[in-house]
Amino acid sequence: MAQLFSLGRFANFMSETDIQTETLRIVSFSSDFMVLRLVRTELNPIPEDWIFPEDRLPDEWLDWKPGKQFDLTISKHELEWLQGKRELDDD
Repeated sequence: MAQLFSLGRFANFMSETDIQTETLRIVSFSSDFMVLRLVRTELNPIPEDWIFPEDRLPDEWLDWKPGKQFDLTISKHELEWLQGKRELDDD
């Protein structure tokens, strides 16, 4: 069963219209990064992987193993931060 997580690192962005909830599965995890695959449906079958540097992961994620599946509610800015594409103080 998938668990629901929300990062909330960018509380001021939570009113954005680009908030999305995705079901993710951990594909691999190394000391440098975690690769997560979006679990797709028949209506949206194209696989997509998200790669997050290890130093951006929430502490509780560090104990998770490949195969774990969970739901994540995230804004565009949070996703960009997790992917290492922006810093906390970026507008």
